[in-house]
Amino acid sequence: MEIYTKVHSSKSVADVHKRKIEARGGKGAITKFDNGSYHIDYCFPEPPPDKPSKKWKYDILSPNGIPIRMRDKGLFKTIEEAITYFGWWKQTMEFQGYYFYDFQRIPLEYLGSACTFMAI
Repeated sequence: MEIYTKVHSSKSVADVHKRKIEARGGKGAITKFDNGSYHIDYCFPEPPPDKPSKKWKYDILSPNGIPIRMRDKGLFKTIEEAITYFGWWKQTMEFQGYYFYDFQRIPLEYLGSACTFMAI
């Protein structure tokens, strides 16, 4: 499952876009950046296979395969919580404008598709 990012300059347009995503079954979160833009990070989750004895949790791996969450933070309980945390994590790199991995720069707009979203 991929996380997509869309950038809007208006909060009202970002809200409309998020409602359309949610109407199609997607999950998303809006993050405001200091430059005044609004980033929507969203995905269309595939339901995990049914295992009645297990409650599902979620994780996001950076492009180099390391979880993006802090050590003291456990796995995410909901998809919405994971996407909101992804927006915060991406915002920490706003100053440099990219994520650096394997001697290449990944622009923040494409960071969602370079990360791995997992249902555990």
